[in-house]
Amino acid sequence: HTARGILRSVQCYYPSVMTLSVVEGGKTISLYSNNYLHVEFSAANFTPQGTMNPCTMVEGMKARVEYAEVSDKSIAGQILSIELVK
Repeated sequence: HTARGILRSVQCYYPSVMTLSVVEGGKTISLYSNNYLHVEFSAANFTPQGTMNPCTMVEGMKARVEYAEVSDKSIAGQILSIELVK
């Protein structure tokens, strides 16, 4: 599945868990990764400056997030990749 929108509520937890929401048009999709170090990050139309820390640098950015469905109904899915757009 693919979600497009603004990244909100980006949070990271020890050791490498990440949760975030993709918001577009009043609709919110909640996603997570058990290991954000394995999530493929890319930038579509810009070059990030320095080392990109997804825990602190992606809040409020536009993105296209690919995710897989999970059986847990409280969350939409597990993050596979995040493409950031400026």
